Amino acid sequence: MKFPEPMLEMFDSLILSLREALSYALSSVFMFAMLAIALTVLLTFFLKEIKLRTSNEYEEEGSLKEQQ
Repeated sequence: MKFPEPMLEMFDSLILSLREALSYALSSVFMFAMLAIALTVLLTFFLKEIKLRTSNEYEEEGSLKEQQ
């Protein structure tokens, strides 16, 4: 399909405008994501450490039955 010459110029300018708009939008999204990730990594250093359980056994026999 062949477009007339005036339509080709308009089509090219439309494609150029769309590329610029997508480029601007995507760069903003990736910059925001980069800042969010950096802030999250920074905040993980301030989390309080919680000790994990060292065994799978319950301390009391009664607490095992209550859980089931």
